[in-house]
Amino acid sequence: MNVVMILIDSLNRRCLGPYGNHFVKTPNLDKFSSHSVIFDNHFAGSLPCMPARRELMTGRKEFFWRGWGPLEPFDKPIAVEARRLGATTAIVTDHYHYWEYPAHGYLEHFNSVKMIRGQEIDMWNTDPLDTLPRWARAMVKDRPDWGKIYYNNVKDYRGEEDFFSPRTLSEAADWLEKNHNHEKFFLWTECFDVHEPFHVPEPYRSMYTDNVSEDYNVWPPYQDGYYGHTQSYWDKVTNDELEFVRAQYYGKVTMTDKWLGKEL
Repeated sequence: MNVVMILIDSLNRRCLGPYGNHFVKTPNLDKFSSHSVIFDNHFAGSLPCMPARRELMTGRKEFFWRGWGPLEPFDKPIAVEARRLGATTAIVTDHYHYWEYPAHGYLEHFNSVKMIRGQEIDMWNTDPLDTLPRWARAMVKDRPDWGKIYYNNVKDYRGEEDFFSPRTLSEAADWLEKNHNHEKFFLWTECFDVHEPFHVPEPYRSMYTDNVSEDYNVWPPYQDGYYGHTQSYWDKVTNDELEFVRAQYYGKVTMTDKWLGKEL
């Protein structure tokens, strides 16, 4: 049996047709769900990034006893078990936390690893920054360091094909095209999107709102422990800006769904 695992981070069920959404456009997921089993009574054991990945890859309940961390020596990752049964295994992802020291050990078990670099605060691009466009200045105002890291990583993006979920899903589809003749294969496809920053190109940027402004922050702060800017943001943010942020999330969902169609 061949298996394709598709994981999309931060995807809210309220944005999906199978769960009653009639506003956000997800035609590929809707079509896929029409001949799928839909779970409506599922509870996650761990929600933070790496605890959730350890649960998915090893079947161990993670967050009861430790937080963010590596795979343990006694774990039996799914890629190891699949290879033991004769499958060719691969992971295609832009989830940069796999590269971080506190979260090591997750990738080494696959036959093939394709990493799309630059998501969120991936320590990737160090080009000197002379000026920032208005949308990046709005982000940096509330996230001084993180905002600059993200902008440096994406500053050369032009069309939607440059963005993370299109690249990740295209690479996964390419792997399937080249490797589908293996007698057994296991492909783990993982998009960090639709996680923040809620930065999307047109037509998705204005797809769900007419209220578009370069002065709105596409990455609102919510971690007081990092900058202490959360309360100051909520003291000043307007309903118009919040409506814009929600619209950018919806746009990212639709963009991801479009490119997911290449793999489905």
